[in-house]
Amino acid sequence: MAGAAGGLASSTAVTIANARQAVTQKGPTYLLSAGVALATEVKFLRIGGIVVVIKPELLILVAAALLAATLAAVGYDLVAAFWLGAGSRASQRIKFRNPFDLPAVLGFAVLLAVVIVIGRVVGESFGGTTAILGAAVMGVVDIDATTIATARLVPKPLDALTASFAILLAVTTDTVTKIAIGAVLGHGRFAAEI
Repeated sequence: MAGAAGGLASSTAVTIANARQAVTQKGPTYLLSAGVALATEVKFLRIGGIVVVIKPELLILVAAALLAATLAAVGYDLVAAFWLGAGSRASQRIKFRNPFDLPAVLGFAVLLAVVIVIGRVVGESFGGTTAILGAAVMGVVDIDATTIATARLVPKPLDALTASFAILLAVTTDTVTKIAIGAVLGHGRFAAEI
């Protein structure tokens, strides 16, 4: 449940917290990796929600990929919780900081503004291919801001198909980055599980 709640704010923060806890924890780490998977599921659903709010017509183009990724993560959660975790007492409390404190909100607002301006400049100056590459790079930094900025570029300077591809590529780079962070910080079994 901590993974789901943390995923509303930052699935990357959940990954970092769970990876650090996996290093100090004795015993199985699959529930920690399942928490990361659950936070990632929430991220995929959150991205779909952002698309619906900002540019609903893009949902039909991104929904299948987001749904498939969500179902894969759900599958891992079910295996970890019910098959690997049967009869286990491996659950631990994980503390997250408040995602709605003033510095975090102001920081997100500034980051969002910067990403929107960069996305607009790149999209208008260099076209769709560069906007796709920019979204892939910015997806490493903040997937929500990248999704918002990219969706706002439709219908001009980006068409819906290009913007959808850019959003999905940003989601991919965000997910791959999270896996890399978890593997590096988590070591051992957690690195393999994530």
